[in-house]
Amino acid sequence: MGLARNTRCLTGIDAEGAKKRRVPVEYHLQTGRELFDKTIITADRYSSGAGRWVIGSHAGCPYVVKVISYPYYQLPQELCLSFECFEEEDNTEKVYSTWLPSDEVAHDFLVLLSLFAREALIPLGLRREDNEPTSGEPQRLFPSPSRRFPAPIPCGVDSNEFCAIIVGLAKSEDPRVEAVLGASKFYHVGLSLAEFDSSLAYLSFVSAIECLAGHYYKGAKFDFDSVPKFEKAKATLGLISACNDAAPHVAQLKEDLLEGEHFVRQKFLRFLSEFVTASFWTHDDELYPKTSDTLAVTRENYDQCLKEIYTARSSFIHSGEPLPEYVAAGLRERVRPQALGQLLALRGKTRFIPFLTWFERLCHATIIEFMRRHVAPELADSDAKRRAEHERLLKEIADLPEATRGSLIKLVQWTAGFLRYAVICPYAKNSEWADSAESVALLKRVGIIGGNGNGLEGESWLRNRNVGETAGEFVFGAARNPFLGNEILLPPGLEE
Repeated sequence: MGLARNTRCLTGIDAEGAKKRRVPVEYHLQTGRELFDKTIITADRYSSGAGRWVIGSHAGCPYVVKVISYPYYQLPQELCLSFECFEEEDNTEKVYSTWLPSDEVAHDFLVLLSLFAREALIPLGLRREDNEPTSGEPQRLFPSPSRRFPAPIPCGVDSNEFCAIIVGLAKSEDPRVEAVLGASKFYHVGLSLAEFDSSLAYLSFVSAIECLAGHYYKGAKFDFDSVPKFEKAKATLGLISACNDAAPHVAQLKEDLLEGEHFVRQKFLRFLSEFVTASFWTHDDELYPKTSDTLAVTRENYDQCLKEIYTARSSFIHSGEPLPEYVAAGLRERVRPQALGQLLALRGKTRFIPFLTWFERLCHATIIEFMRRHVAPELADSDAKRRAEHERLLKEIADLPEATRGSLIKLVQWTAGFLRYAVICPYAKNSEWADSAESVALLKRVGIIGGNGNGLEGESWLRNRNVGETAGEFVFGAARNPFLGNEILLPPGLEE
């Protein structure tokens, strides 16, 4: 709650709180994954200095994060979180005290940033308070991780989106803030433990979902037949209800039994079904691509696998039975010998406990989707518009004349060749990819390309990043789309 209270003061939501003493502080963090602000437009973030920013002040966010270790790409990165912290007070009948909740605010911020980055950030402590240097004690909550496998790819953070979530939390009611931060803390613990104890990490990720689901579906009722613990009683109750005048009493008994239920399992399953995104199924895991196809979880066996996860969670938490060794595959260069036999035993089966890496990604996707819909709904509205435009462009491309469509495919493949280079918005000579001036004009008219000059004498480029992602999906497929999250093209709105 420290982050939400402080943000309410910073943004003026809490007018009285904004009158309290404010103190500038700097808090240091450490990350084992390179982070950068992907909203900064640059061909080379290292040479331009853009690599020093993670959360930039240009986004209007009251919290700024810079990389202070050098070179910026060297791991681990040390980060500096800067913000103004408002003093809090306890003024009761017998006690009056004031304090600066900088540790609480920084930790809330840390777990949220860890959620976005899929990396457990480590708090290194306070380094500057009220413009005076200080030495806060490092808080290494868990042992340093072993060598990562595979090495994590750099992660671009959307400053605008992250700022919208923080401000949205400040505008939310306290129970929702507590649920979101609680889920983020459980997720952070899961990340921290993943390489050391896969069973505890799995339990932490399950707890993260339970935390949000319990809040979101508070007071929800479920059908008697959906509660597994009543499975054995169904046959007996069926026999009793067949007796004369017994049906109303059986119905009342079912209601009485349901009255004491919290439906934790049902809420867990419903949350993961409601908030899983379409992109979760169509795009590969950027962090752990090698485990994506080993145990395939599809839309068809999704519910069955979720039930297996929850059953394993219950067995571990109530009797100490650990999860199978194979769930840790993909996290380290080596796994224990029994993992191979366990994996071989699952061949041909559709109901199993998925890899820890798969479930971590699912938790990341669903928690963020929940925040986009119910903490910062303007992000969900923007997503809906983007999806509609994506579908429109896919249809436009599919409906193009064959010659024009073939020309576009050449332009997309040509542009893809620059994805690893330090360039922005490469121009292609129309004579090198287009079959005719008519194809160039048609692609401009439907909003797929921009260009200079006329006909085959001019130059053209894919209009913006969203168009690049859509065209890349059409050409390469959704799962292998090299334009996904690309920075080579300009963001929408800046292409003209």
